[in-house]
Amino acid sequence: MKICHVISNNPENTGGSAGVVNNLRKHIPSDVEYKKYRHFGIIQSLISSIKLIFKDYDVIHMHDEYGYFYSLLPRFLRKKILFTSHALWVDYFNVIKPSTPASRIKALIAKHMQKRIIKNSDYIVAAAGHIKKTIIVLYGIKPENIEIIYNGVDIAKFRPRGRKPNNVAIWVGDNAELKGLSTAIDYARRHKMKIVVAGINGESALDVEYLGKIRPEKMPEIYNKANVLLFFSKAEGHPLVPLEAMACGLDIIASKEANIEIIPQKKDGSYKISGKAARNIVRKYDWHNQAKKYMKAYEKLMR
Repeated sequence: MKICHVISNNPENTGGSAGVVNNLRKHIPSDVEYKKYRHFGIIQSLISSIKLIFKDYDVIHMHDEYGYFYSLLPRFLRKKILFTSHALWVDYFNVIKPSTPASRIKALIAKHMQKRIIKNSDYIVAAAGHIKKTIIVLYGIKPENIEIIYNGVDIAKFRPRGRKPNNVAIWVGDNAELKGLSTAIDYARRHKMKIVVAGINGESALDVEYLGKIRPEKMPEIYNKANVLLFFSKAEGHPLVPLEAMACGLDIIASKEANIEIIPQKKDGSYKISGKAARNIVRKYDWHNQAKKYMKAYEKLMR
């Protein structure tokens, strides 16, 4: 079976949907078509759509709106499309309100493109249960055409290393507003914890250390600088950061909007779990296991 992932970001990146593609390709041989030039997205998407018509793939696995034009092709011209919905723009823009006319137009376009791809796909994988429910309600997709496959983590790469410090939290991300950095810092200070901030620059203080952007191969080491992850995101599909932290044996404290569906929620919907329990849970979601589930989804699509 020949598979091609279609995605906007370079698959060598490790965050978000690019990270999912990167990990899947380690277990399932597949090609990638992605946007290589920052300012020519529409043109590149059109060119990619034409190129894919003439390639002998069995499945086109889409991960974002980069495959929009291919999804509009008549069925006799295109291959089977599996779309993984990592998150929904409708949820994101309900939280992060567009503030200018230009940003509102971009939001409408993004939501429209995602909707059309979802409705034109032959099979859908939702990265979380709440995503599946929203797709059914908003877009009228039949439940039997949507499967939930949670994101995974490389257990061999992300693991506990050495003795962890006490009372040190970590925040990881590149969007301070969306990922709730200010809330995490406030929480750490209220609980007299030092917080390490990885992914963005800032002015360090006695109780806050900004590390800036971290190379992907360094992240397991960075997680192990702390004993707890603070993850107060305002909107998520099924995020990778908590899974990586869980694999490293960190305690997890997260908002209900973090949507870490593989761990139990508290009565108020938030998440709080010890590092030992978190590590035991996340073992089941090693990418080796999650890739097997994707392979079964490809096979089901081709029947």
